[in-house]
Amino acid sequence: MNKYIEAIGGKEKLETVTSYSFLAEAEMQGMKLNLEVKKTAKDQFMQDVKVSGNSMSKQVFNKDKGYMIMQGQRKDMGPDEIKKVKDESAPFPELNYINTDVTLEGIESVEGKKAYKLKISEEKTAFYDIETGLKLQETTVAEMGGQKITSTINYMDYREISEIQFPFIMAQSVGPQRFEFIVSEVKVNEGISDTDFE
Repeated sequence: MNKYIEAIGGKEKLETVTSYSFLAEAEMQGMKLNLEVKKTAKDQFMQDVKVSGNSMSKQVFNKDKGYMIMQGQRKDMGPDEIKKVKDESAPFPELNYINTDVTLEGIESVEGKKAYKLKISEEKTAFYDIETGLKLQETTVAEMGGQKITSTINYMDYREISEIQFPFIMAQSVGPQRFEFIVSEVKVNEGISDTDFE
């Protein structure tokens, strides 16, 4: 964990980040998917996935409450969902993971690179490159309609923005589907206000 934090910019630098946002685009079955994510250090998080310009799923979290909108249906988050989103809402969740029960489960190969496999929680596992320390992959298990579904995100093409390394390609696999989000813009400590989380 410390090696990863060091690799992307160092603890002191990361702690100066009060907010960051990014825009990314992917193509799936000929349709354009747009992803917008905003996070602040005040437990605020917003994620919006648009298909052909229309919002398909949106999550908004603000300090201790949140909601999701799926295909036009709004649903408030329950206590379990709030806890999960709160953990992830930090600009760099790894700064918080250090103080939790993260366990090292071994070394595995991810896209041809040796990586430490860390169990973050019952649902989440993350893989960090042994050589560079960078995060290569994250897998999350969620239950949908009584089935356990694993989604995987591979992080690639790290680039420096405001002295911090961000991945500019996020390849996401859910079941048989795989699509690559290409990041077009990252903003650090600018362009975010409290109204984004209402």
